Amino acid sequence: MKIKSPEHIYEAMPSDTAILLLHSFTGNVNECRPFAKRLNKIGYATYIPNYRGHGLNVSELVKYDVNDWYDDVVAAFNFLKEEGYNKIIVVGTSLGGLFTLKLAEDVSFDKGIIMSVPIEKDAEGIHDRLHSYGRRMNDILGFDEDERQHEANAIETYSKGTDAFIQMIEQIMADVQDIDTPMHVLYGLNDAESYHTSAHWIHEHLGTDHKTLDGVPDATHLMLRSHAKETVEQMVIDYIES
Repeated sequence: MKIKSPEHIYEAMPSDTAILLLHSFTGNVNECRPFAKRLNKIGYATYIPNYRGHGLNVSELVKYDVNDWYDDVVAAFNFLKEEGYNKIIVVGTSLGGLFTLKLAEDVSFDKGIIMSVPIEKDAEGIHDRLHSYGRRMNDILGFDEDERQHEANAIETYSKGTDAFIQMIEQIMADVQDIDTPMHVLYGLNDAESYHTSAHWIHEHLGTDHKTLDGVPDATHLMLRSHAKETVEQMVIDYIES
């Protein structure tokens, strides 16, 4: 079985506001699609870029690293600027939240909403996530044992990509005090404790005076896909419209 890389999802609207939605590590555009549809119904343009390699088998994903994926985010942001939107709001989950912070360090936009953002990662945790993703994709694609071993081996040679991931997080957190973009920090009360700690640390160290922090009951790591998704969606919409 072969699969195609998910395509970016752009919905134009006769509005001056566009929402850039950034998915998680090993996620894809489908993670954000339901929320994008809700935003479209209330008049907002949306764009969900799919990071290179995401949605494909893991040996394809690890041909790229966080620098490539951040380039995808910058390209998406520039696309919305070129489309003529005067107001851009960025919403990111986990890795997408990291990219939201990095974008706020690099360019100006109106508001950011970040969810489930880590302040640190180690090589073991990144590899574990890749192996979990790899097993899931192997099952979807019906790979045999030799193909599964090939996929696993690709992860073990991803040391440069892992190092780049860790270094980018360190750089983002070192510069987070320089961010003056208004920022709403969200975390799930049913997520791992480390993400509670991270959310509080980020909120405390953000340079902007316009920052808010909320822990959401019943929300897990992928907050927009959790049992609390409707609550989370409404909180994000309320912040967008505030």
